[in-house]
Amino acid sequence: MRHLIRFVALVAVTAVATSATAAIDDTQRERFQAALSAIQSGAAVNLDEVREELDGYPLAPYLDYYYLRRRLTPAYDESIKAFLDQHQTLPVAGLLRSAWLRQLASRGDWAVFRDYYTGSANTHCGVMPCSLVPTPSIQNGWPRLASFGW
Repeated sequence: MRHLIRFVALVAVTAVATSATAAIDDTQRERFQAALSAIQSGAAVNLDEVREELDGYPLAPYLDYYYLRRRLTPAYDESIKAFLDQHQTLPVAGLLRSAWLRQLASRGDWAVFRDYYTGSANTHCGVMPCSLVPTPSIQNGWPRLASFGW
C-alpha cells in the first residue's frame, strides 16, 4: 500500500510539472513566433527583452540569426562575431558565416575574413579562390587582382 501511495504521488507531481512546462513552452513558442514575424517584416524588436522571455527555449538563438542575417553591416560585426563564437554548432551559424564572409570580402575586410573563414586555403569562397585572399605580404598586389575581375 505504501508503494502505491508513493507511485500515485510521483505520478501527480510529474503530471503537474509536465503541465506547467507545457504552458511555459506554449507561451515561449508564441513569443518566439511573434518575434520572428516582427524580425522578418523589418519591425523593431527589443532582442534583449525577447531573449530574457525566451530563456531556456531551444530555438531562441535562431532569432539572433534572423536578426543578424538582415544586418550584415560593419555596425553589427561584433554581434555577428559573438553569435558565431557562441553558436558555432547551430546549423544556421554556417549560413550566417557564409553571408557575412561575402560582405567582408566585398568590403575588403580581409583580416576579419581570414579570422572567420573555416575552409581550406584552396577552396573557392564564393568570391575568389581563398588562396588569393590578400595577406599582408601580397596586399600591394591586390588592386591588380581586382582589376582582372576577381
